[in-house]
Parts: sequence; C-alpha cells; structure tokens
Amino acid sequence: MDRDPVSPERIQIRRLDSVPDTEIFDVRNSTRLWRVFHETYDICLVPFAGNHPAGVAHLWYRGQMHRSTPGSVTLMEPGEMHVTKRFELPATHFWFMHIPPAAVERAAAELGAANPHLRVAVTTASRLYQSFAALYATIEDDCDGSLAQQIAFARCVRLLITDCGESYVPRHARPSRLHLERARELIHARYTQTLRLDELGAVAGISPYHLAHEFTRAYGLPPHAYQNALRIAEAMRQLRAGVPAAVVDVGFSDQSHLTRHFKRAFGVTPGEYSRA
Repeated sequence: MDRDPVSPERIQIRRLDSVPDTEIFDVRNSTRLWRVFHETYDICLVPFAGNHPAGVAHLWYRGQMHRSTPGSVTLMEPGEMHVTKRFELPATHFWFMHIPPAAVERAAAELGAANPHLRVAVTTASRLYQSFAALYATIEDDCDGSLAQQIAFARCVRLLITDCGESYVPRHARPSRLHLERARELIHARYTQTLRLDELGAVAGISPYHLAHEFTRAYGLPPHAYQNALRIAEAMRQLRAGVPAAVVDVGFSDQSHLTRHFKRAFGVTPGEYSRA
C-alpha cells in the first residue's frame, strides 16, 4: 500500500486499565526520525497490513545498524538509546508498547531466566509477531477485553523471555491437572463476573505466565475464551426459556458484545436463535 503523502502524522496513546503502567502508541503516517532513550522495555510492531512490503527503516541501536520491515518486531531495553537514521519507505502504520521493567523482570524470575536481557534487537519470528499482533487486536476490538488483554499480554512477555531471552533455561515441570482445575472451577463459579489473570494464577498456585499457556493446553481455549463460551451457553439457556434477547444478561458489558460473541460462535444472532 502506498503512503498518502498529504496525510498528517497521527499518534494515539492508550493506557490499559487491565495491564497497569503499560502504554501503547498507535502511529499513522509518521516520517519523523525517532530518537528515543528507553526507560522501559519498548516493543515496536510494523504490521504487514497497510504497509508497503518494500518499506524499510534503518535504526542505530547498541552500536550497530538494524533494519525494521513490515512483519518485524523491534525490541528495545531500558537504559538504551535508539536513533532512526533513514527510511527507504516510511511505514504507514506501526505501534509500539512501553512495558514496565518490573513486569519483564517478574516474568523472567518466574520462568527461570537469570536475567531479562534480550539477545536480539529486531526479529521476524512469526510466533512473536503473531502474539503482539493478537494483543493489539484485543485492544482494537475492546470486546470485554480485560481478561483477554491480560492473557495476550502475558503470552507476549512470556515469549520475550523464552524466545528472545539470553539466559532462559526451559523448565520441564508442568502444573498438575489439579492446579488447572482450580482455575477452571473459579471461572465456572464466576463466569458472569470480571476476572483477572493474577487471581486465576493465585487460586491455581502457579504463575499467570504459566497459567494462560497451560490452561490452553489442557482445555483447548485460553481462560477468557473459555469464560465467554460459558456465557454463550447460559445465554442460549435463557433464550430457550423465553427470556427476550434484549434483556439476556450473562456478563458481557453490553448487548452488542453479546451479539458479536453469539454470532461468532453459532452464526446467528441471539434474536435469530430465539425466533427459530
């Protein structure tokens, strides 16, 4: 996609209640040469969508030049400076996230890394790119996203350590099914309420960074999607019992979110299901 030369630069800053002290800068049509001293872990994603495949930014970081292209993720650490030197074609859209050092340090300790130093500055690893793209999608969607955002964020930080950390040593011990069942039971007991990933981890007795990953392994869905499936099942029960679709309440923030999830699951809206 060619960049519109007359479009002004637009920067939207978002601060997430679900992930404290984290900021996201959504940047459109920027041609500035960024010069940033990093006090946090800063992750920049240049999406494939909306950017010309030949777009390249050349940046100086840790004593050498690096190339950022569509589909790449740039990883900056606290205490470092980066300088964008030039563009071959500026990105029409990119976004970057400030992650507090404490969050990365805590994850490193829980995952068995001696320190949270990242061994790469720019990567095109698809797993890391997809994880940050998924996090961005939960923020854009804003669809009952507190738990979804926390899980997506935990996966991103986990992959920073496991895939990009310098001193990560995999731990082979996995939580027992009993630990995961405790988290599952809490979701069943409070599926209409707002849940946080840290409280699910606490009741299971394992790290939130492990919980989101291992829960998906055990039950096929991450905790937030599992919770939404329970909500949809209850909505179906209410509709079959004659409750009008407009007043069905299963914990979604509003009717539009219920309709979106219901149609995503079954291909019809709650009203269509009720009439059938």
